[in-house]
Amino acid sequence: MRADGPDATKFLQSQLSQDIEKLPIGATKLSFLLHPQGRIVAVVQVTRKGESEIELLTDRGFGEPVRAALERFKIRTKCTLTTEPVERFAIRGPLAPEGGVWATWPGIDVVAVPEGIDEVEASVFEMVRIERGIPRNGAEIEEKTLPAETGLVDEAVNFTKGCYVGQELVERIDSRGHVNRRLRGLDFDEDPPEDRVAVGATISANDKSVGILTSVARRVVGPGLVALGYLRREIEPGSVVHVGASAATVREL
Repeated sequence: MRADGPDATKFLQSQLSQDIEKLPIGATKLSFLLHPQGRIVAVVQVTRKGESEIELLTDRGFGEPVRAALERFKIRTKCTLTTEPVERFAIRGPLAPEGGVWATWPGIDVVAVPEGIDEVEASVFEMVRIERGIPRNGAEIEEKTLPAETGLVDEAVNFTKGCYVGQELVERIDSRGHVNRRLRGLDFDEDPPEDRVAVGATISANDKSVGILTSVARRVVGPGLVALGYLRREIEPGSVVHVGASAATVREL
């Protein structure tokens, strides 16, 4: 999605959790777009294209919800919001150029694949995303999700900027220091049936429900599955939890 017009920067500064006014031209950062109650509409990558042109990149299918949420607060503002599909390619790994927005996943996003870069199947990309603990809109991030639950606050929130929609809850949770659940990684060393270890499955510990799976992928090399899920905050990394009869070790992201 693009925001164009003389009021584009000022408008998005009041809507997003990132400091748009201090974002250099050509730079990209993560940001939350929040409901007034502080829950997430979507996570977006914000790129300052010019003084009055800003690009918001989000996951497939979320461009229109982002535009609609912003339009609700665009009153007497000289800013045009337009959505269009954009094909991007992710270059990831230790040899990738620096400059990406995901701290745990080195690399950059480009509009064309450079020569000499090997492409992988979408299933491989998804597995690595899960291993790296990168939340995705529509999976780990839904309208009931709080920013502090995702582990992205350090990257996506600026606590010294002015007011923005949903700020009050973000600030209150930050001052209190905790939420009731956090996004964690799970490692299944065995190959459980995929229909039993699937998105939406209940995670349990000591015969009590402690969370839910949000993403699952089979390892490309070696047996087992990797997964992401929200777990109650008392379940520490290194703990063993179960999904049905299958055991998994909890991993901090």
